[in-house]
Amino acid sequence: DSDDGVVIVEFFSSATSPGADRADNAAADATVAGPSSTTTLGSGIDDTTADSSNSTTNSTTGIDGPAILSIEWNETTTKQIVERYASAVFYYATGGETWASQLNFLTNKSVCDWGRDGFTQIDTPHGPIVSLDFFGIRCSPGGHPHTINFRSFYQDMLVGTLPTEIGLLEELIHVGFDSQVWIHGTIPTELGNLKKLKVLWLSLERLEGTLPTELASLPLLRDLILSNTKLSGNVTFHEGDLASLDNLELDDTRWESTIPQGIGYLTQLTELSMRNTAMQGTIPSDIGRLTSLKKLVLDGCRVKGPIPTEVGNMTSLRALSFEHSHFLDGPIPSEIGRLVKLTQLDFACTNINGVIPDTLTQLTKLKDFDISK
Repeated sequence: DSDDGVVIVEFFSSATSPGADRADNAAADATVAGPSSTTTLGSGIDDTTADSSNSTTNSTTGIDGPAILSIEWNETTTKQIVERYASAVFYYATGGETWASQLNFLTNKSVCDWGRDGFTQIDTPHGPIVSLDFFGIRCSPGGHPHTINFRSFYQDMLVGTLPTEIGLLEELIHVGFDSQVWIHGTIPTELGNLKKLKVLWLSLERLEGTLPTELASLPLLRDLILSNTKLSGNVTFHEGDLASLDNLELDDTRWESTIPQGIGYLTQLTELSMRNTAMQGTIPSDIGRLTSLKKLVLDGCRVKGPIPTEVGNMTSLRALSFEHSHFLDGPIPSEIGRLVKLTQLDFACTNINGVIPDTLTQLTKLKDFDISK
């Protein structure tokens, strides 16, 4: 309404309803009518038109719900409208209509209010630990979404896929989902557009497909967590890829691949964990270029052959573990004696053989050393 200074935004999404095979690739038209301008966003599809007073049934998806959102014009920029659109598509693509807690999604509140604080209880041998978590969308001081978090979202099961429109939220620095939500499908290549992203946590056991090469161009990404997934295909890193990556976790995956080629280019890594994966092949010698690495865990992997002597160049290591990697054989490299910061060294249940090198006596900080069969 141009007289009242109100923006009317129409959303027509092809995000399918919960239970459908796919809910991503949501195409939409969003027409923004302001006091003196009209902006059209999206690709344009045939759909049922709605007005501001009625709910409609989307002819493509069968979703019942409001198709019009009103926002105060003087509080809205085109960028914020795009962010609101992308957040609404995310809601539909992940079965938002079925969430027990709606988290203010699709209300006339700011997208910055589409979320809530919650509590997570973790049972430990010493008793339960309760932590404060945030679920939904959280914004930066500038009013743009910088976090989408549904880790440990026990109360409501997200069902669906990650929509490509998530790549429109260009201010995001944190994206987090874990196995408590039922997200399936593939990783959108559009995540590669999020150049400010620092944390990508996709511990989703129904996630499949390959790792998009577009993610390698994320210059600020520090944590990449892809545990419990069904990803496949070989991965190759090149010089300059993931220049800030500090932590790479691929634990408990069915990833039937080799240890990524070019792993030595990730020179900022301090933690690399591939526990209980289907990773196979030999340990690449360029792993020795990871001189900042403090923790290397290859427990329960299918890696085979000897440990490369270049491991001795990783002088920042505190923990080095190959437990239950049954195909690993050959002697303990004498070069491991250079890793004077080691506190843990584990070869349990491997086929490591030969004599223990005298150089290990230099590991004066070593607390745990296991070569049991």
